[in-house]
Amino acid sequence: MLASFTAPNDPNVAVTVHYYPYQFASNSWNMPVWNTPENKASVAGIFKQLHDKYVAKGIPVILGEYAMMSDIVYWPEARFFMDNVNKEAYKNGITTMFWDDGWNSGFDRVNLKMKPDNYIKYILNAAQGIPNSFVWPGEFYIREGSPVTDITAALDLYGNTLTDVYNGTARLTRGMDYTVSGTTFTLKASYLNKILDASKLGQQAVLTFKFSQGADNEVNVIRYKPATVQPLLINKSQPFTGDLVVPFNYNGMKIKHAWAVDETGQPVDKVNNWTKYLEWGGDYTYDNKSTVTFRKDFANMFDRNATVTFEMWPSGT
Repeated sequence: MLASFTAPNDPNVAVTVHYYPYQFASNSWNMPVWNTPENKASVAGIFKQLHDKYVAKGIPVILGEYAMMSDIVYWPEARFFMDNVNKEAYKNGITTMFWDDGWNSGFDRVNLKMKPDNYIKYILNAAQGIPNSFVWPGEFYIREGSPVTDITAALDLYGNTLTDVYNGTARLTRGMDYTVSGTTFTLKASYLNKILDASKLGQQAVLTFKFSQGADNEVNVIRYKPATVQPLLINKSQPFTGDLVVPFNYNGMKIKHAWAVDETGQPVDKVNNWTKYLEWGGDYTYDNKSTVTFRKDFANMFDRNATVTFEMWPSGT
């Protein structure tokens, strides 16, 4: 398209494009992470091409739609995506329009208010050239039954400095509750032991990282144990007429992505048989609370013994 399209010689004409990297935007087919060198290079390259062909020649470019299914995409990666897209757009003189269709954070159309975990602050800063900072990993996980140890995280500062860390309204004490050395942040085990509730799994606290510029970065502190699901027996003589809802014990964890192979190692999905990884929405959905749902057509593709593997957050589980 960039190579073949030539804009009319008209000062009132602008070019509009949409940007939905589908695998990431829908958490499908093994792309649950945006913060990779390849993804960042991809958006930078695309936007630079738009700049060089149109913006540099006086033809405005509008990014008329960009977004993701924010209830599905892992929150720390989703907010980084919003920042990354707007940062590259600003650098290349492209105007952005966030497409909020009800799934995409932003506005709560049921209660008619902004959602608490929205991306607006990241968008507004990046779209003005104000750098946002990030903490990686984007959530701190503590496994049940394991000794509580210091948690080390990397700070992507983008020229900023970390000024404070809060748990609600309580300000953490630097040097006692946490330390910072360059771009390495360490949350002390002694502080974790103060806030962890050994009687429950799931979110224990939300730490707010404040920086010299840009949006505050919120990091959930989560206590978990390995997720479990019971073996599923499918009667092939009775095809599914509706979606198959499977009880799933998340135990404080979240689904990262999933794949399914039969006993011969071949993908279960006969339509997207080029990959073992599942498509969110087409093959399955999940709520990160109590169930996983296999869509009817996918559930009817199991024609021999198979294994569905769910990779979870924290990464590597």
